[in-house]
Amino acid sequence: MIFIIGGIFVLYFYHLIVTSLIFLAAGLYSFISLFQYIDRISRDLKRFMSSIKYSDFNQTNLFKNFGSMYTELYKSISDTYNELSSNRILVEENLHYLNTLIQQIPSGIISFKENGDVELINSAAKNILGVESLANINSIKENKDYFKSLFQYTLIGKEVIIKFQQGNKSKNISVFKSNFKLRNNLYTLITLKDMENELEKERLENELHIAQNVQTSLLPKAIPTYNNYDISVLFKPAKKVGGDFYDFFDLGKNKLGIIIGDVSGKGLGAAIYTTLLKGIFQTLAFECASTIELLTKANSLIYQMLDKKSFITAIYAILDTEANTLVFSRAGHEPLLVYENEKSAFCSYKQKGLGIGLEKGKVLKDNLEEKIVIINEKDIILFYTDGLTDLKNYSGIDNSLDKFKNIIAVNNANSLTDLTGKLENEINIYIEKFDQYDDVTTILIRRKF
Repeated sequence: MIFIIGGIFVLYFYHLIVTSLIFLAAGLYSFISLFQYIDRISRDLKRFMSSIKYSDFNQTNLFKNFGSMYTELYKSISDTYNELSSNRILVEENLHYLNTLIQQIPSGIISFKENGDVELINSAAKNILGVESLANINSIKENKDYFKSLFQYTLIGKEVIIKFQQGNKSKNISVFKSNFKLRNNLYTLITLKDMENELEKERLENELHIAQNVQTSLLPKAIPTYNNYDISVLFKPAKKVGGDFYDFFDLGKNKLGIIIGDVSGKGLGAAIYTTLLKGIFQTLAFECASTIELLTKANSLIYQMLDKKSFITAIYAILDTEANTLVFSRAGHEPLLVYENEKSAFCSYKQKGLGIGLEKGKVLKDNLEEKIVIINEKDIILFYTDGLTDLKNYSGIDNSLDKFKNIIAVNNANSLTDLTGKLENEINIYIEKFDQYDDVTTILIRRKF
């Protein structure tokens, strides 16, 4: 009996030991499997991180078949991978955008390592140095000693003007040098400017400043006022200075002369012609009985002075504030628009007319036509230059004039000051996204009663 009990005890104890060993072995195997898995993930993540620059994220191995006990770990790794993949694409897009910007910069930019290997060179730098490509700064065959002194011995943070001989031509080049560290590598950044281009740029900027001052000084100092008419003007000059101009002439007997025009071309030349035009129109406005006579005589005076590549478009109008009529002629200018309050619609007046300065006068006179418009109560007259019609909407469709007409139609009961402000806001929306290529000028006139 004792032997039987002892045998059972030994058998139970042996079974317990075996069972423990089995659990221990299973636990050890699980630990080893987990360790190997984590080790593999660690190695793959390390390899993944080191291959971000070179690898294609579409080729991956994320160990998807490790059982339910590893689901959360796999999900965490997968989420990390997806985030890194998304970030890499974003970084690459940003780098591409940055590189595109650098290539457009007018100053030359070169970045290279301590051994001379060039990491970045933009188009302007290639043009200034006269090279098609540059892998290493020491690989330039011509002027090698010069380039060594230029790139290696120029003081950090100091601008130096160096005369650079390239073939039979010499250039004065501004050189600015700086250093920076990236990924434990020391880089040198060189900025180059062709001083001839810089001087030309400075000359053009000075000329532009003069043209802007001339253009601004020619504008009327005050807007005419009448009991039964409101007048509002919007003038937004382009950065490059266009040739827009406008003026008002008090002709007496409740009559107001109005001129609006545009000189072809930009810059100082357009500003000079605008100066001449102001004097000519001011003189002729008080001498000429009709709008056709004024434009014809103006053409005779301007034709001899004007560059043969230039011409002028204009509308000259006479507003009779007592008879409530507008008499006008257009010399190749944009149509006159009248918002007729009773019809709640615009009427466009585009009678024939030729630009000023294109020929001596006979053809112009034969192609001018005078029009009389009756201005009813609350009607709105719109004079404008082609800068308004040149504005494009965001899709690139040239329907900007329709948008401005709609603003006037919807807000026709508002004050002209408010209406002009809404037009300007719409223009500003465009300018925030696109360059303003040309001046924009509008004159709004409304009969109150």
